[in-house]
Amino acid sequence: MILSITLLIVFTLIAGLSPLLIEKTNSRFFHLSLVFSGAYLLGITLSHLMPELFTNQLNNREVALWIIVGYFMQLLLDFFTSGVEHGHLHKAADDHNHGSATMITLLAAMGVHALLEGVLLSHADMMASHQHNGGLLTGIILHKMPAAFALMSLIRCNYRQGHWPVVLMILFSIMTPIGMFVGEYLAGANWVSPDWMTILFALVTGNFLHISTTIFMESSPGHRLNMMKLLVIFAGTALALATEFLG
Repeated sequence: MILSITLLIVFTLIAGLSPLLIEKTNSRFFHLSLVFSGAYLLGITLSHLMPELFTNQLNNREVALWIIVGYFMQLLLDFFTSGVEHGHLHKAADDHNHGSATMITLLAAMGVHALLEGVLLSHADMMASHQHNGGLLTGIILHKMPAAFALMSLIRCNYRQGHWPVVLMILFSIMTPIGMFVGEYLAGANWVSPDWMTILFALVTGNFLHISTTIFMESSPGHRLNMMKLLVIFAGTALALATEFLG
């Protein structure tokens, strides 16, 4: 668990703080990285999370219903986060800001999402069936890095100087580890039944389905895929499957 927490914090901070050091972003590289992370996340969701959910005691129709609810819950969260989860960038040089209330709402929504990811990572102690979590951890890290990068682009619209961008990014980087501790505590205290934990994981699975598929749609204007993006999608999916079946 210590290794997982360290990796989550370090990679989130590297991605989140890099806009403070890099004046110009290579948008092509960023979008290809985003497509790769979306393909990997979709692969892990379909090959790891969904099979595990459907082998639990909760009725399969109920599981499917909660996955759909999670999908639309993420759609609602997008309204408050401006699509940061799937890599929407804002230029700090733009002559605008998003207002304090909007920033608080954004950070709260991103925090809730990160907490749920942490609870999901601690699911080894809660789910009736269990597979290794290395692939899932990698998927969440690959998802959080472009999200942290995009989040910093929004933070800098409001806080162009001072220490607040660094402070807020540090807070964001520790939210998923906090969620892991919360998940461990809930499991140890037996406050939440296995059925309710299955519902929670189904909601997060729906979140991931929305995020990964939205990345594909938004990264291909006019629904056109060039060869490079197609190869990146295949590579991300293949790595997810290799991590799951060969790990």
